[in-house]
Amino acid sequence: MRAKYYGAWLEAVKGDDFLGVQNYERSVWTSTGKLRPPKDARNNAMGAEVYPPSRAGAVRYAHAAAGLPIIVTEHGVGTDDDTLRSWLIPAALANLLRTAVIAVGTRDALRAISTDPQVVSRFEPLELPRWTENDGFRAFILALTRELPLRKASSLTDRTCTQLLLRRSDGITGRVCWIIGQAAEEAIRSGTEQIDAALLERVSQRLHLTPA
Repeated sequence: MRAKYYGAWLEAVKGDDFLGVQNYERSVWTSTGKLRPPKDARNNAMGAEVYPPSRAGAVRYAHAAAGLPIIVTEHGVGTDDDTLRSWLIPAALANLLRTAVIAVGTRDALRAISTDPQVVSRFEPLELPRWTENDGFRAFILALTRELPLRKASSLTDRTCTQLLLRRSDGITGRVCWIIGQAAEEAIRSGTEQIDAALLERVSQRLHLTPA
């Protein structure tokens, strides 16, 4: 059944840099069809079984089939019951004991992980600092610029642009990428094929990213 649903996709990504995996629930199939969840199972709002080891199973299957590093891009449960969610996340991580895991998330994710002492012992929290105006930030912007599908060069590493990006993004990586991505899209639509400080200013104001 896995091959039926995922085989073509896993074959298509071979040779890529990594594979993203999302996991939410477990389904068990036999030759006669899909089985109902066990009577003692914990279920989500749609009645599907919430099974912590399913994430590890999905990761190992995807890695074995595609031969790529795996990034769990999303893992959660459709429910209004936070006790179910707080039970699932640490238990799912604990099932990846023989796998090298780097967990990336917000402070809320860190709090969820911290509910299980065995999981806590495997992770050393490292907070990603906000960008400041330095060579590292300019190198980051330059790397982003090289990936943009624009026909003309954009001088995003000029001091005016870097200071504007820092001011509007508050030094947060996701916001920097968001502003530049939206600016590139507008540059393509308008036919200018180039990003300048005026475009960055206009886009960032439209996205309401000015720090409070």
